[in-house]
Amino acid sequence: MPCLCLWAARLDSQVIGRADSAWSIAIPPPPQPPVEPPQQILQHYFNFGLDLPNLKIFYIGYNFFTGQIPDSLSNASALEGIDVIQNNFTGKVPLSFRSLLKLKVLSIGYNVLGNNELDDLKFVSSLINCSNLNFLSFAGNQFGGVLPSSIGNLSALNRLYFQENRIVGSISKEIIDLKNLTLLSALGNIFVDGIPDSIGMLSELVTAYFHDNQLTGEIPSSFGNMSQLESLFMFNNHFTGTIPASLASCKQLLFLYVDKNKLRGNIHPLMEITSLLTFDVASNSFTGFLPSFENLSRLIDFRVSHNKFSGDIPRSIGKCLALENIWMQNNSFQGLIPYLKDLTALKQFDLSSNKVLPLYLL
Repeated sequence: MPCLCLWAARLDSQVIGRADSAWSIAIPPPPQPPVEPPQQILQHYFNFGLDLPNLKIFYIGYNFFTGQIPDSLSNASALEGIDVIQNNFTGKVPLSFRSLLKLKVLSIGYNVLGNNELDDLKFVSSLINCSNLNFLSFAGNQFGGVLPSSIGNLSALNRLYFQENRIVGSISKEIIDLKNLTLLSALGNIFVDGIPDSIGMLSELVTAYFHDNQLTGEIPSSFGNMSQLESLFMFNNHFTGTIPASLASCKQLLFLYVDKNKLRGNIHPLMEITSLLTFDVASNSFTGFLPSFENLSRLIDFRVSHNKFSGDIPRSIGKCLALENIWMQNNSFQGLIPYLKDLTALKQFDLSSNKVLPLYLL
């Protein structure tokens, strides 16, 4: 716990008489003022603009501060970074942060901010003058309302986290104006409708988290324009339609999770992504046979369970030497189990509830 006291108790005593006197009299120290809890010290003892005029970095994350985020922080005009993550701050986010023109980092995640009200995210619009802001996190709070369209004005943003709130409505189409974005985390809200078709304009995006929402519609084909995309998490939504063939153009994709949706058709485009490490399309309505695994030599996790796949399991799966997990249960696979003896890294193999024969298992 950081100590932010401006006063310190004096523990020295005063002595009357000579230092070597046998009868010196000690005067007890003056009574000490009551110790206030750190959150009260933070609120009442600092006027950040006046007391700390040169403050550039203010990081107090992972503590037990309560109350509101001090509005006086906005008086410290040199501030470049504010990080109060994982405390117990409540109430509104100060709109006065708009005056922090040098601000680059604002991290207020995992507190108890917001009241699940429509104007909870008003502070986002107030940040449009913070033209240097490249990191914004207000994840893990109680923010309600819709994501403001003004989010698109924060053009310097590189990483944006607003997961695990109570944000409703659609994902703002203005988000495509954040051309420098490399990470977008929208998981665990109450977003409905579809992902904007123009999402592919975020050509620098590396990581996208859309899972655990109520998103509908088809997966935008423009994802194929994201040449830097490495992680795409879209599970546990209500996506429909087929896998867009354009996804095969995501040559850097490592982790793909589209499980627990309502997708159909085949998965052939995905089997062409040679970079894939994790491939999870479980719990959908995919049909047809599995194509060759020859392009998936780096694959570690392969999950296609709880679909409607049929046909033989390709023998080429036995050449994916990095495989650790194979989940193929609850389908209609048939024929013989391929030769898997070379898969020495394999830890989990589930082929239950199919129509296969055991030959070549060992």
